Amino acid sequence: MYVSLTGMVCVGLAVAGSIGVCSAVGAAYGPLHTILPFLILGIGVDDMFVIVTAWSNLSPADRKRDRREQAALALKHAGVSITVTSMTDVVAFGVGASTILPALQSFCIYAAVSVFLAFVYSCTLFFAVVCLDFQRWENHRNAICCCYKHSPDYLPTKCSQKDHMQLFFQNVYAPSLLTIPGKIVTLLAVFAILGVSIWGFINLKQNFRPSWALAPDSYLRRYWEKTEAYSFDDGEPVYIYIGDIDYHGEREKLHSLYQRFEDDSYVTDGTVTSWFEDFKTWVKSNKNSTLLGPDGHATDSDTFHRWVVQFLTTDATGRSYAGDVKLNVAMSPPTIIASRMSGKYKILKDSTEEILAMDSLIAGAESVGFSKEAFPYSSQFLYIVTNKVLQSELYRNLGMAMVAVFVITLLLLADILASLWVLLCVVMTLVDVGGMMHHWGLTIDIVTTNIMIIAVGLAVDYATHICHTFLIVSGTRQERSLQALTDMGPAVFNGVFSTFLAIVLLSTSEHYVFITFFKVFFLVLLFGCLHGLVFLPAILSWLGPAPYATAAVRETGQTDTGYIEKAQSKGFVNPGLEMDEEVGIVWLKNPPGVIPRMTSQQMCLNDIPPPDGSPGSPIWTDLRSTNCVYGHGEATIKWGSHNRVQQVRN
Repeated sequence: MYVSLTGMVCVGLAVAGSIGVCSAVGAAYGPLHTILPFLILGIGVDDMFVIVTAWSNLSPADRKRDRREQAALALKHAGVSITVTSMTDVVAFGVGASTILPALQSFCIYAAVSVFLAFVYSCTLFFAVVCLDFQRWENHRNAICCCYKHSPDYLPTKCSQKDHMQLFFQNVYAPSLLTIPGKIVTLLAVFAILGVSIWGFINLKQNFRPSWALAPDSYLRRYWEKTEAYSFDDGEPVYIYIGDIDYHGEREKLHSLYQRFEDDSYVTDGTVTSWFEDFKTWVKSNKNSTLLGPDGHATDSDTFHRWVVQFLTTDATGRSYAGDVKLNVAMSPPTIIASRMSGKYKILKDSTEEILAMDSLIAGAESVGFSKEAFPYSSQFLYIVTNKVLQSELYRNLGMAMVAVFVITLLLLADILASLWVLLCVVMTLVDVGGMMHHWGLTIDIVTTNIMIIAVGLAVDYATHICHTFLIVSGTRQERSLQALTDMGPAVFNGVFSTFLAIVLLSTSEHYVFITFFKVFFLVLLFGCLHGLVFLPAILSWLGPAPYATAAVRETGQTDTGYIEKAQSKGFVNPGLEMDEEVGIVWLKNPPGVIPRMTSQQMCLNDIPPPDGSPGSPIWTDLRSTNCVYGHGEATIKWGSHNRVQQVRN
């Protein structure tokens, strides 16, 4: 119980610490940052399950060691795995922080710091409490009230001493998955899902409506929805601002800009107004034609500006443009330093139309060729500009994150094939998530972009834990896949399920941010688990990399091993000996009962005749013995639990 509570405390400390550190350096905190606790809960709890599982998986011989040695061995096995996953997460979010979008940049900075702090707390505070809890267990103290010590003859129930999840993975799930039919069905199903997801990913749209961010029952959202539903011609107001140009010298360009504005296909007809056009009409009606040039305007700049001031202050129409013209009253006569034209967009149906409408006005303003700046602006441009760059930024960040993931996993796993398999799982997870987002009615927006970056980190976690365990055990690929699923499968599944429990309540929310977060995060968990616990073990059993040279000899979990593993030979399998668990018989399989000579680094067990001299007869051995001498060979046989041969060495 106290271990679980400490895990939650570590998550809270990591989030609080990231807020403190990032705020101290000036990183902004926004509404999207409220999902950080759920993210850190998923990553941090996963690391904690791996640590506890590593200690639980210590062999009976290791459990007889000093507690400090047990702790060192546990962290030795778990430390590499959680370091790989945590560092890849930090790097992935660090890459995301290079984006030009301030909201996404800030979120990635907070996330990177949170993940790093969660890693630190997992290896320090949490692991210290785990050590204390094992000490409590060894001293027979109660799990809830540590002050109470059970009597020496106290026997816990058999059910409480079984890890049912690990037994399920060991006896049911892993053997079923890693059969030939199981692997074939798995690969067909995974690639079928991938095909459907690729189609959805190709059709995934980039779209975000500001009204989505409002509560469904809010007055403003209902207003916007009704406006779109009734298809009024007038949409959002839009302005074109002109800077400190020579308004008298560039008056023809002002008229040209007005015409381009009015002719724009995305602007509602009859809504464009320009102070300059009405000023020109006023001049023709109120000024002597002898004072006007061929174009109907004053012939000099001073007269032009005096008339503008007169138009803005004395004429009723001119006074309506008082907010559209900015004068420098310090000059005599006052000169224009800025002005604007206004209009209204048509109703734009989606982000694609909004981007096209914005780009159309920008291109029109630039094509006029003013001596200084002229640009359109609408209050919706804040969202439109974000939508315009969001898709490219998402693909850029995902690409850079995956490159970083591959480099980090390659450096820490030290195996290029294993790193490629991890990268493939990450890519397939991202494609599946993106494709199913389309089928679920979601689009690319700032919320889904954030969670897609998170998906890189979570997908790496699930695949790396399995792949690292596959590398540190010896045997055939089939046996190592079984062992990886047995040892690390429960920890990965517990991490996935605990994260799902943390976000499942968001499924009842009606707010767009939270319901979208739940949908995408659920897809990340689902497909990350699919590729980490289903696809990866199946493919590793066929095309997995060789184990490390220091790979530990592990029990196979089979009733009839059919081979003996040796740590010195990188998982080399000797088919010369076979053990029957039931009666403890070592059989000679190589007729006529002779084991070929091997190198001294492998095993010097040779020319061993059967006791009765007949080819293929069994060598009877006492399961309690360790040294067996027959003929000219001598071997030390190490027995594992359940009377299985674990190791043979000379």
